[in-house]
Amino acid sequence: MRRLRVTGPATRDVDAILEDSENRFGVPGADAYRALLTTAFLDLRINPARPTVKGRPGTPATLRFYHLRHSRSRAPERIGRPRHLILFRDDGETVEILRVLHDAMDIVSRLGDDA
Repeated sequence: MRRLRVTGPATRDVDAILEDSENRFGVPGADAYRALLTTAFLDLRINPARPTVKGRPGTPATLRFYHLRHSRSRAPERIGRPRHLILFRDDGETVEILRVLHDAMDIVSRLGDDA
């Protein structure tokens, strides 16, 4: 299994997502979303080339995208409609999580120097 590295921007994204989840859905909602994120990170460590991992036009070829909805069946609690994408790189040894962004965001404009 590959190592996992979560960058500073991705950590800040997760913190903001969980804070918003707690404000909107309470502590149980934030805990459920945290478990989904953890499951998705584990899924990528196990197989970063999952069939649901995609690239995107306008982004570097090494940048990969994985939507949280693809991990929800393996999470301990079901999240009805997760709305976040994990942006990551895989070098064969380490999965590097660069950002975790809402799927309605303009992803390309949020990449900055991370990509």
